[in-house]
Amino acid sequence: MSASAPRRIDPAITALRHVTGGRYSVMHRVGEGGMANVYYALHIPLDCPVVIKVMHPHLASESQFRSRFEMEARAIAQLEHVNILQVYDYGKEGEALYFAMELVDGADAERLVKTNGALQPEIVANIFYGIANGLYQAHLHNIIHRDIKLSNIIVKKDGVAKLADFGIAKMDDGGKLTQTNRI
Repeated sequence: MSASAPRRIDPAITALRHVTGGRYSVMHRVGEGGMANVYYALHIPLDCPVVIKVMHPHLASESQFRSRFEMEARAIAQLEHVNILQVYDYGKEGEALYFAMELVDGADAERLVKTNGALQPEIVANIFYGIANGLYQAHLHNIIHRDIKLSNIIVKKDGVAKLADFGIAKMDDGGKLTQTNRI
C-alpha cells in the first residue's frame, strides 16, 4: 500500500472558481440541501473565509427555482441583524447562481442536540430569544421565514444563535401572507 495516494481534485470545485468569477477560492463542500450545495471558500480580494451557496445545476435552468434562489439572497441581504446569517455577495455566471455568506464558527442546533443530548434550559432560552429577535427583524422587513427548524439555526461557539436558510421565505407585499387552496 502506498504511503499516500494523490488527492483527487473535485471537478465541481474547479468549476466553481469560474462560476464565482475567480473572486473565491473554493476549498471543500460543507453541506447539501434540496436546492443548493454549500462550500467553504476564501474571498480572495479580502482574504476572508466565507460560505458559498451554489444552486444545483439541474434547478438553475428552471425560472421558478432561479427566482426563488435570487429572492433568498435579496431577502437575507436586506436583513442586517446579529441573529441572521449575513449575505455578502450574489452572482451568476451563465446558468450558475451563487451567493456568499458569513462563515460562522459553530454548529446547527440539530447537530448540537445529537452530539450533546438535551441542552440546558438557559442555553435553549438564549437560542430561542436570539432567533425570535432575528424573526422580528425579518418581519419588520415583511419577510416570513417559513422553515424554522433546528438545522436552520446556527449556534456560534459564543452562544449567539443565527437564523439561516431563507430558501422558502415569503415576501409580504402588503397582501395576504398565505394563499387559499395552497399547501
